[in-house]
Amino acid sequence: MSVSDICRVAAVPRSSFYSIFAGKDEIITFLLRSLKDDYQSVISEFLGAKNDLERIWLLYDRYLSLAMEFGPDLTGTLFSLELQKSVGVFELFDAFNDWFIKLIGNCQQAGLIRNKNKPEDCRPRCQNCRRCGV
Repeated sequence: MSVSDICRVAAVPRSSFYSIFAGKDEIITFLLRSLKDDYQSVISEFLGAKNDLERIWLLYDRYLSLAMEFGPDLTGTLFSLELQKSVGVFELFDAFNDWFIKLIGNCQQAGLIRNKNKPEDCRPRCQNCRRCGV
């Protein structure tokens, strides 16, 4: 996806784009910061959940909503940029997985999840990703 593509879809002149961003890498970094800010704003809902099973659902709901909002082109661009230079995508996934594993363990201890496997083995994993150990 090029800057011209972004500007065309957003109906924004390229000159306006470049008055705010130096390039598409910068807009992606901006989106990642916005994503992190969004997670911070959801914390109160997360903390107010009745139990850790509800917290798991809240995390996944937000994760899937963001994936739908970003769409395949932007998501692919984010991953491509992350592979070229770290912009924080993998760190966000690592944090998400850490939270998920901890919440699964808590739910197992509370009897909300009866699966006796290790919490690490219960979390969803991406396919064909050496980084995740799959």
